[in-house]
Amino acid sequence: RADAAEEEDDDDLCTPDQVTAWSRAFLHLLQKLKIRDALVGRRRQRLRRLLLKSPCHTGRARLLLRLFPDAKFVYVHRHPFEVFLSSAHMAATTYGYMFLQRPSDADLLEYVLRQGEILVGEYLRCKSDGILNDDNLVEVSFAEMTKSPEETIKRIYNAFSWDSFQSSSESSYPKVLAEQCQSLKGYKRNNFDTTQLSEGLVDVIRSRWKDHFKPFGYSLTYPPQD
Repeated sequence: RADAAEEEDDDDLCTPDQVTAWSRAFLHLLQKLKIRDALVGRRRQRLRRLLLKSPCHTGRARLLLRLFPDAKFVYVHRHPFEVFLSSAHMAATTYGYMFLQRPSDADLLEYVLRQGEILVGEYLRCKSDGILNDDNLVEVSFAEMTKSPEETIKRIYNAFSWDSFQSSSESSYPKVLAEQCQSLKGYKRNNFDTTQLSEGLVDVIRSRWKDHFKPFGYSLTYPPQD
C-alpha cells in the first residue's frame, strides 16, 4: 500500500493487527535491553534512559508516543542529496543480505525514494499536528553533529532539561563524552564528494523529495553547497 500512503500516518501503512504485533515485539526487545542494562550496571543507583538510533523511527512518532508518552526525539537532518547518496550506498552494500529475490536497479531506486517520502512526510506531519513539539523534539543538523559533537549533545541535554552538564551535577557523562569524541577524531565516514548524480536523477530527487529541502534550510542547488 505504499503507493497510497503519501497523505497517511504510519499506522495506515499497516493493518491494526500488524501494528499490534510490531508493538509487542518492540516492547519485548526494549524490556530485554532494560534487563541487560540493569544486570550489567548493578552498582548504578538508577536505570538509564534507552537511546535508540533508527532512521525508520522517523515515521513512527505517533505510535512511539502512544507507547511511551514521555519519549524524547532527536532528529538529525542532512542535505537531501547527501541522504540519497548515503541511502543508495547502504542499499548497494547491505540490502543484498536480506533479499529473497534479486531486485533491479529501478526497484532499489524506487525503494530509496519512497522510503524518504514516507518517513520525512510523516515526520513533518507530526510537527504540523503538534505531536512533535518543543517539549519532546530537538532538531540538529548532521553537519553540527559531526563538526561539534560535544557542543551539539550539550545543547540537546539542555533543551530537554537533563542535568548532566549543569555545574551542580555529579554525572560523569561530560568527561566520558569528551574522551569518546577525542577518540573518534581520526574516524573517516563514507565520503560521496566524488560521486556525481546525473541531471535526470537530481531532477527526480528535487521533485520527489521537494519537501525535504526548505524546512531544514537546504538549497535545491546541486552539488550541495557548504
